[in-house]
Amino acid sequence: MWHYDLEQRKDLGERRTATVASLAPLYIAGRLGNPALEVIVDATLGSLVRVRLHAGQMDPRSGRKVEARVDDGDPLVVPASHPEGEDAVLSLRKPRELIAAIASGRMLYLRVPVYQQGEVKMAFDIGGLDQARLKVAPLAA
Repeated sequence: MWHYDLEQRKDLGERRTATVASLAPLYIAGRLGNPALEVIVDATLGSLVRVRLHAGQMDPRSGRKVEARVDDGDPLVVPASHPEGEDAVLSLRKPRELIAAIASGRMLYLRVPVYQQGEVKMAFDIGGLDQARLKVAPLAA
């Protein structure tokens, strides 16, 4: 189930986030928990799709690629990067393409590079994303 958040930032405008936890908990860095998928629409930065680990860090040596598959579709290799200072977060590039696929799909499967664990498989129930709740007001001039 998606959870929605609205952040009002002075001078930067709105940031709306939809978050869903992975279906199954995973052991990462010795801790059991659920990674999260975040779909973000930011008045300043535009659209973002991120994966956030509950523990550990993404593998910086992985070439920064993530394999994504929506439902039974073909896998898509997506370039990715770390936001500065957030080792447990991976930002997925091609956010508009991913958001469109997420909005029309039921399941998202990811293979994410995790430090000292290799590729970790994650599954997210993405059905029911309410894109209307992700609309941001334009920045005032």
